[in-house]
Amino acid sequence: MIVDKIQVEDPRTAPRRGARSWGSGALAAVAVVLAAMTGGCSIFGADLPARTWYELADLHADAAPADNAKGNSLVLLISPTSESSFYDGTSIAFSREGGGRGYYQYASWTERPVRKLAQLLERRLAARGSFGTVAQATAGIRGDLLLNLRLEEIYLDAGQPPGTARVAVTAELLDWRERKVIGRQRFEQAAPAPAEDSAGVALGFNRAATGLIDELTAWLEASSAGSR
Repeated sequence: MIVDKIQVEDPRTAPRRGARSWGSGALAAVAVVLAAMTGGCSIFGADLPARTWYELADLHADAAPADNAKGNSLVLLISPTSESSFYDGTSIAFSREGGGRGYYQYASWTERPVRKLAQLLERRLAARGSFGTVAQATAGIRGDLLLNLRLEEIYLDAGQPPGTARVAVTAELLDWRERKVIGRQRFEQAAPAPAEDSAGVALGFNRAATGLIDELTAWLEASSAGSR
């Protein structure tokens, strides 16, 4: 059987695994890229639901080259990490009530959100000409500045349908030559999902991720000005 319709569980009725209590927060991002195909129609006679994948997207990526370059010759390296292992995998988290968290059973990210956010930020900065070079810390090149990007939260707040995508990160910019902290700041973004279907949820995450990258880009350009 081939599943030809993308489905995302209603957080109010979706089965949960690994739920736990957490403090309130914010973050998120994405576009639905494909639904899984099931080769067999059933397991023990039960139909299998469709699997949905999400990918974080920067809605302002195409407009970035049109901006006036803020450029300098510094090399910026980005080092992404997660504050909690709960958000470090590819499972999509949601919250229904009382600060609890759960995972969607049949929906996932295409890759770890913290890694994708770092890639999107790298592409935005490179397109703008904000630095001489922008690369991930694992690239094996010597940098002038190091950005520690820590993912705090990324989940769908489903308390009031159709829900709100929330994302939060903490950014720490270091002068790698002088071994000193230039700045540290927490960034949070929230964007409502225009509908409860997969397209609406995806757009909410995309908007939240884009707003986060907007803020990070402006902060990095301003914070690094004194190190040129």
